[in-house]
Amino acid sequence: MTYYVFMPCRDVVKSIEQVMDSLYEQTIQPDKIIVVNDGSTDGTGDIISKYDCEVINTNSKTRDYGRLPKLWNRCLHKEYDYHCIMGGDNVLAKDYAERII
Repeated sequence: MTYYVFMPCRDVVKSIEQVMDSLYEQTIQPDKIIVVNDGSTDGTGDIISKYDCEVINTNSKTRDYGRLPKLWNRCLHKEYDYHCIMGGDNVLAKDYAERII
């Protein structure tokens, strides 16, 4: 089974490192991690850049949450069995993916 993680985030400097670490500590590792840095101004992008993941920077300044499905569609990959959508403040238990799959 394969899966990837899609994570749109903005201004989550206080939590993003813990979130990213929780992804890399999964008992079943994601095959791909895509982080959409959606206009962060607090250093979130600097932390994300330290991780081996695909980063999409939008430089958006709007708070229109209707954009989230558009971002998700932009990152949709059909070649994976599962996809996980999460936020930049969701720290996962180490066996989260294993239990879900």
